[in-house]
Amino acid sequence: MARDLTGDTVELLQTLIRNQCVNDGHGDSGNETRNADVLQAYVQRPGVEIERFGPTPERQSFVARIPGTDPTAPSLCLMGHTDVVPVNPAGWREDPFGGEIIRSADGHDEVWGRGAVDMLNLTSSMAVVFRSLADRGFRPTGDLLYFAVADEEAGSKYGARWVADHHPDAIRCSYLLTESGGLHSGPEQNRTISVSVGEKGVAWRRLRITGTPGHGSMPFGADNALVTAAKIVTRLADYRPPPRFHELWRGQVASLGIPEEVQALLLDESRIDEVLDALPKDKGKGFLHACTHTTFSPNVAQTGERPKTNVIPDAVELDVDIRTMPGDSTEEVTAHLRAALGRSCSSRWTWRWSWTTPRRSAGWTRRCGTPCSERWRCRSPAPASIPSSRWDSPTRGSSGSSVRSATAPGCSPPSSIPASSACASTATTNGSTSRASG
Repeated sequence: MARDLTGDTVELLQTLIRNQCVNDGHGDSGNETRNADVLQAYVQRPGVEIERFGPTPERQSFVARIPGTDPTAPSLCLMGHTDVVPVNPAGWREDPFGGEIIRSADGHDEVWGRGAVDMLNLTSSMAVVFRSLADRGFRPTGDLLYFAVADEEAGSKYGARWVADHHPDAIRCSYLLTESGGLHSGPEQNRTISVSVGEKGVAWRRLRITGTPGHGSMPFGADNALVTAAKIVTRLADYRPPPRFHELWRGQVASLGIPEEVQALLLDESRIDEVLDALPKDKGKGFLHACTHTTFSPNVAQTGERPKTNVIPDAVELDVDIRTMPGDSTEEVTAHLRAALGRSCSSRWTWRWSWTTPRRSAGWTRRCGTPCSERWRCRSPAPASIPSSRWDSPTRGSSGSSVRSATAPGCSPPSSIPASSACASTATTNGSTSRASG
């Protein structure tokens, strides 16, 4: 009897959500072993080879492999991460770890929960496809791998980077499919598949702002480090670095299916900021800006291990997520910070952390263009560079070798809207559709 692949995908997704593998960036968080155990038990079939890795018992990853018939043939890896980012339950209508199926206003049954879109839906569907092939006795020409990996959300120190450093041959492959699949753009009659051939660099900075300690009962004239930090946060939020177009931008704009006069504005460095200012948030405002600018997002502030309400802090640390355009290096990032903060603040902070540089891989559209176009009835894929980095690693750049739309043929939000901002993603398996939200 044939398995219900959609039912398996939904049930597996619900289980992964309910396991609450929340990665807050600390080494003792994540507990991805819970999800690794579930996925390994699911894909472990006759003819499947399993290798398990991890720096600690709680943060395990594994590789499942269907060996190919030709050791010299290209191999393919399906990679899905098993961790999710933290959540504030008060901001959710439903239990973020309930994994419940809820009927939406437009009549779709949706699985709700943290990670349902990023990316436990794909981690589940990849496992279901892998097991289905193994159950049918499929033998590829080259190896087929399924890599369930921990710690994607906080830099991969305990996940992909750890496995690459300690067991590189286990995950070595010719081609890799991972997040952001299933996305099309353009009008219905002229669909485009975006192929990610590059990603922005990551240049996280921790700014340390100093002041003079004092008692909270006498704030007037005090040198309060938190007050100075607030000014710095405001300046970073208001900073407008100039746009810069890379060689892929023209093709990305052409693939959006928008009027030619709007395309012309998006290709004009002197006008693009004006256009983006007027663009509604739900029309890709943030995504298009991130594709053409180095961005600065101050996201974490802390005043020490034990801050007190009645103590004026003498030091505050700000963590700033900086995503760089091609050509930006440490020197350019520092120059941006000095320009953003101005002379009055420049003497009040120091920084540490230096992360990845932008990377590009230009050959993808030539290799996969024809089969992608035939499979999903789209015109030739459009090469694209995306704002986020898959690795977020201090030692490796992002190769950007993920093929959008290679996971599922269902239509999702256009590429002008990033997957992380879409409220729903559609995963299609064996002709049936399940929707995942959150």
